Amino acid sequence: MPVTTSAMPRLAEPAPIRPQDLPGLARITWDIHLEELKPEEAFALYEARWHYLDPGQLPLAERDLIRRLIAEHGGRFLGRGFHAGQL
Repeated sequence: MPVTTSAMPRLAEPAPIRPQDLPGLARITWDIHLEELKPEEAFALYEARWHYLDPGQLPLAERDLIRRLIAEHGGRFLGRGFHAGQL
């Protein structure tokens, strides 16, 4: 764990993601019983289970979240020829 002092500002933790608020994520996490996920966990689940989703059926807010996760995690989402522009 990094050392912080009162002179060093503490970086805010990224906001948790609630699968039950996102239809696609809820669908692919049916077997994971967590109310909240860290963004990197949500990204990994989207990537691993993408083949269960139809991007055209995802709400705009969820597609925007996925684009943000792609940008934050290296833009290497779904190494099967998929890119964020397809969302």
